[in-house]
Amino acid sequence: MRGRKDRIGNIIRIKIDDNTFAYGRVIDSGFLEFYDPKIAANESGDGWRELAGSKPIFTLSVHKSWKKNENWVVVGNEPRDVPAIPSQFMQNIADPSDIKIIDSAGQARPASIEEVQGIERLAVWEDNHVEDRLRDHLVGRPNVWVEQLKPKRPS
Repeated sequence: MRGRKDRIGNIIRIKIDDNTFAYGRVIDSGFLEFYDPKIAANESGDGWRELAGSKPIFTLSVHKSWKKNENWVVVGNEPRDVPAIPSQFMQNIADPSDIKIIDSAGQARPASIEEVQGIERLAVWEDNHVEDRLRDHLVGRPNVWVEQLKPKRPS
């Protein structure tokens, strides 16, 4: 499929090793949702239709370099039911008690450490780090990048 890779609804097949593929979907400029690599992902790219009704495993802002990655190929487009960008959190490195939740409209509000558990940190991911995270998810191991981005409890 030709065309802009970042078109809303574009389905991206991501090669994460010689025999394993995963899917992502563009939900907004720079934001993609990613699906479990166990969902019918194959080299032909036709497995994306299996995503209907599947819940994404995570949604991230991904650096624009993914558009040039040969392992990331547009295989379809499903613009229906594209969700809003999920809430994310920010935490001040110098003052870990300064935590904010950023909602889908980009509005920030103060938050507690408890409120941000399970929410993605506001960060732009490199495509190779997304591939690492998908591989780790597939085999059930913690991901080093996720661990580094977890909220830090204020002392």
